[in-house]
Amino acid sequence: MTKILIIVSAYISIIFSQNNEKIVLKSEIQEYLFSTQRIQHDFIKLEDEVFNQKRNSRTSKVLEMTAKMLLKNKNDFHRSKNRKYNIKEKKLIAQIDNYTTELKNAITHLKLISIKKNGSTSQLVFEQSDDKEKLINLKKSFENEGQRLNALLNEFILTNIPVMAH
Repeated sequence: MTKILIIVSAYISIIFSQNNEKIVLKSEIQEYLFSTQRIQHDFIKLEDEVFNQKRNSRTSKVLEMTAKMLLKNKNDFHRSKNRKYNIKEKKLIAQIDNYTTELKNAITHLKLISIKKNGSTSQLVFEQSDDKEKLINLKKSFENEGQRLNALLNEFILTNIPVMAH
């Protein structure tokens, strides 16, 4: 009976250790991830500008460029995919894509808010609009996708961690 328990426990520990092995994330996937995170940090700064400054037409132009950069990064990554990815990497890439899509939606809506704010003569009209609530919901969406992304990232070893990602 003891031999059976030892064999079963050894088998379980082998399976458990195989499932918990982390793999090094390929550098091109890391770059795609980190470029998306840099844009997310830009979004936070731009959101602060939109809500804490009077009028600034430059902000809506920067938001437009930010959304384009996000899509360019995504398209560049998918265009240059020469490698075969394992199942875990494919799942992670799909999650980065989901996060990117939700972040782009929030950036686009913030741009709309910025344009409306710059065109409005009344701050009261802006504050009563549903735009702010919609932005909050869009932010929740990309934050939820970010949490899913972080859960998947726990299965990988990152080697090129930029300073802002800490």
